[in-house]
Parts: sequence; C-alpha cells; structure tokens
Amino acid sequence: MGKYYRRATPEQRTRFVTVTKDTLLKTYGSSLLELDPDNIKVLPLGTQGKVKKRE
Repeated sequence: MGKYYRRATPEQRTRFVTVTKDTLLKTYGSSLLELDPDNIKVLPLGTQGKVKKRE
C-alpha cells in the first residue's frame, strides 16, 4: 500500500493488514513447518563495518 496508506479509509487499512498478515503466515508458515532444526548451521560473525578495497 506504501504511499497510499494515509489516504486509505480505516476499512481499507484493516483489510490491507489482514491480507498482508494472512499472506505472510501462508508463505512463511509452511516453510517453517518443513524446517529441520538439526540442519541449522550457525556460522561465526563476519567482518563488521567497512571493508577496505584492494588496490
């Protein structure tokens, strides 16, 4: 909805929130159900901040 949110009626805003929430739950919910926590690999944190470019 982006820039049109301010102009939307309260009913349109409510409907937008509902549809967005339902879409996110359907999209990510099914993926999370298939997730196998034993296959998650936590990697060490990479470099922080700006990386110097090679010249």
